[in-house]
Amino acid sequence: MLLENKTALITGGGRGIGRGITEQFLAEGANVVVVQRRNLDEKLANHPRVAHISADLGDLKQLPAVIEGTLTHFG
Repeated sequence: MLLENKTALITGGGRGIGRGITEQFLAEGANVVVVQRRNLDEKLANHPRVAHISADLGDLKQLPAVIEGTLTHFG
């Protein structure tokens, strides 16, 4: 597993291309923080190595909360 013990922050990781990236990172052993405004579907929301942070990164003022949330979930 190439990404075991690593944490990835993926914007828009719950759908489309971002979802494919999320699934590949999980397959490689990474913890994944999905940052998007929409809720995650049940499969991702219940995955033990996935955290969801609701944010719009078009507003850079939200970035510190995303970083804090990532650290809270995965250290």
